Amino acid sequence: MSLADWNSRRERGMQDALSAMSPDYFMYHVNQSLLDFQVAGKRVLVVGCNRGRDCQPFIDFGAAEVVGLDIMSEIGVDFTHERVRYVKDTVEKMPFENGAFDFVFSFATIEHVPNVAAAFEEIARVTKFGGKIYTIAAPLWCHREGPHWGAVMNFEPWIHLRFGVDEIVDMVAARQASGIAENTISESSIRYLMTLGNMNQVRAEVYTDSCARLDKVQILRNELQSDQFPEEHRGIIDDLKKKGYTEADLFSMTHLFIANKIAD
Repeated sequence: MSLADWNSRRERGMQDALSAMSPDYFMYHVNQSLLDFQVAGKRVLVVGCNRGRDCQPFIDFGAAEVVGLDIMSEIGVDFTHERVRYVKDTVEKMPFENGAFDFVFSFATIEHVPNVAAAFEEIARVTKFGGKIYTIAAPLWCHREGPHWGAVMNFEPWIHLRFGVDEIVDMVAARQASGIAENTISESSIRYLMTLGNMNQVRAEVYTDSCARLDKVQILRNELQSDQFPEEHRGIIDDLKKKGYTEADLFSMTHLFIANKIAD
């Protein structure tokens, strides 16, 4: 496969994954992030802004400037505004000065970042003293519903930890051909989401440990939000534990990090 073909498939996979995210879930976290913080007149950074719509709520709430950061080629194409600018770069090494932003927000992005620790270090670095950080990573790699494909894979919990990508493609194709698949997912999406570098494939504790080590932050929440033990899948869980996965890995759906930037 040529590089151009791979990039094209990667973009299609990314768009399919993003379209599966609920706008209500996004706005819930926007509203939660602003319960005790006013962005009116402030500088806001949206890490993982996608095509730009993720920046709009902060403009609506009166932010003086919103900067959207993403690595995707179509960054910002869906939302333009005189107080919004877009930067195509990685969160692991952002081209911003220390303390450049009053508020840093990230939704369903850190789970794609290869170096989670570097991402959180950079987020803390570019937040000014007295500023706020709010990040939600979801879903985490080891969760039973897998990486951003949700209910479409419910027929095989933890399918991505138990089978190879070619096996998954064949299983999904067979279900779709037989007409028993309630939802569909493209082969390009499966291959995109199963490729290291598109989802980071790290264990749940990497998120909490990375945040716990940050300097000059007052941590308000640094937690893994988990499902209950699904008794009907006990056999699968036991097999995955034998491979080294923990219950925290297997049941943690999201990581929520909320912090204030403080001086020494």
